[in-house]
Amino acid sequence: MIADLRARGAKRVGLMGALGLSKCRKLEAEFGPLVDLNREYVRLRLVKSQEEIDWMRIAATLTDLAIEALRREARPGMTERELGAICEAAYHPQGGVTYIHYFLVTPMANPEYCVPRQFESNRKVHPGDVIATEITAQFFDYPGQHFHGGG
Repeated sequence: MIADLRARGAKRVGLMGALGLSKCRKLEAEFGPLVDLNREYVRLRLVKSQEEIDWMRIAATLTDLAIEALRREARPGMTERELGAICEAAYHPQGGVTYIHYFLVTPMANPEYCVPRQFESNRKVHPGDVIATEITAQFFDYPGQHFHGGG
């Protein structure tokens, strides 16, 4: 990294995100104090361009495809992992990438959970279960999120 920065004629180095302390010290030894760009980067990301808004709309549409696929394809006997595969199959061919797909599958007569779990299990869907979800597909790192409870 230092050789590449030198080759590009870098005089100062700005940093966004996390970088280990030893790497920071090596950069500072070569280029002086690092410039922390985190606050400015976050500020710039808060106001979306029209292109970014379009990407978020696309991501929301891809997420909707996952919800529609679950409504159409989820069946008793499927595991939570299989429900995740249904989601991914709905948006991946369209350019969507998984951000999250969390599921809560629990009997309505005796609920065991109150929010979708972040780690899918092999628990099978049974007649009378409720399936609640938190699903987010992303497009060019822009997410479209959906929360849903249904039977």
